[in-house]
Amino acid sequence: NDYVLFQPGRQVESFDIKIYNSSGQIALQKTITDNELYRWDTNHLSKGTYFYEIIINEKSQTSGKVVIY
Repeated sequence: NDYVLFQPGRQVESFDIKIYNSSGQIALQKTITDNELYRWDTNHLSKGTYFYEIIINEKSQTSGKVVIY
């Protein structure tokens, strides 16, 4: 099983995560409230580059990219 772990980098009650494919389409948009660590299962995804953004209190805190191959 392939997966990527995300966490906000500090203690928060909840955070939003948005993941986009290389065309800018949203592949995942989720609010995480039950845990400070989120496991994103990548087994069903097409190969390519995905971009993520972690949002806390409606402000972007972290962003980056994930390459699936």
